[in-house]
Amino acid sequence: MVVIKIPKDDEIEAELQELKDQFKEIKEEMSALRKMGKEIPEAENLALTFQPRMKIASVTYDRRDITKLKELLIEIRVELNAAKRGSDFDHILSAIREAYEFIRQKKFSEAKEKYKYIMEKYKEIDSDSRSLVYEACVDIHHKLKGK
Repeated sequence: MVVIKIPKDDEIEAELQELKDQFKEIKEEMSALRKMGKEIPEAENLALTFQPRMKIASVTYDRRDITKLKELLIEIRVELNAAKRGSDFDHILSAIREAYEFIRQKKFSEAKEKYKYIMEKYKEIDSDSRSLVYEACVDIHHKLKGK
């Protein structure tokens, strides 16, 4: 049997190790988000492709493969950051809850500010989400009318 030695490039090996370390940190962050009850299916799906791509880059030492790994890590981070921030829909639900609380406390100026915020975000969400919060928006508007 003939064994062909693959030459090692220390610079690329160090870069690949750095990417592995970054991925390990990302996996820890994903775990923490799951424990908080956050759903991160997009990030999880992207993460599944990291190991195969890492193996390819480790064999080829091709800059394009390494660049793809870096881009993949960026995509995963974007998804995780979005999960941390929450969606516009989540923010609207939170603002609706706060607006109702202000109305109960008769803090109408604060409730009006929340209502304005809700209406700004309302324009940014999809039509299915709009239909879910529409009645609450109308109800808040009626309660604030004339206050």
